[in-house]
Amino acid sequence: MSTNYSKLLKNPRWQKKRLKVMERDKFMCALCKAKNKTLNVHHKRYERGKKPWEYEDDNLITLCQNCHQDTHYNNAVLATLAKFIMDTEIETDEIPEENKYELSQS
Repeated sequence: MSTNYSKLLKNPRWQKKRLKVMERDKFMCALCKAKNKTLNVHHKRYERGKKPWEYEDDNLITLCQNCHQDTHYNNAVLATLAKFIMDTEIETDEIPEENKYELSQS
């Protein structure tokens, strides 16, 4: 985490927003439901140039420290996988018939 971002997280506007989100989430991790662990407020999506407190509440979620770290790790893995998939063309002939999905199916 950059030093500048760390400073922003100490800003009273972020601290107020963070407390509001944690209160909304009943001071509980949204994923594992832990109440007795260190809690963080996670931004679901980031937008360049926005300050941490400038996000809508529905973009923020309370996570315990473990789930928060796992979420960031999983997001990094998914981003790498998405880049790989987008950069790799797959011929539909290479996909086994049982794994193909017909759009006309309902």
